Amino acid sequence: MNAQEMLKLLENGGQQLGEQLPKHMEKFWSFAEQAKAEGALGKKEKALIALAVVMVKRCEHCMVRNLQDAIDAGVTREELAELCTLVMLLDGGPGFASSAFLLDKYDELNAE
Repeated sequence: MNAQEMLKLLENGGQQLGEQLPKHMEKFWSFAEQAKAEGALGKKEKALIALAVVMVKRCEHCMVRNLQDAIDAGVTREELAELCTLVMLLDGGPGFASSAFLLDKYDELNAE
């Protein structure tokens, strides 16, 4: 599945959940928006932290969603590669696999 298909799947799933559980999802999206908002940490720093977490959690759809947020926040491929070194250091071999996946999806999203 390519990155755009993954993003569309998440968007559709979010809409379906919003229709099924409107109060829950309204609160969830509000919380997510507040958590990602500029604060003591900037949006770019928060995007990089979020990426590191989802890389270790091994959620590929989450990686692509948060990668798009990071791209929107101005994260460069160089910054992403540096983040990947930390994930590999602290997570070992699985961190390498997540890093390879993430860099591939970064290139894919930036080619579109």
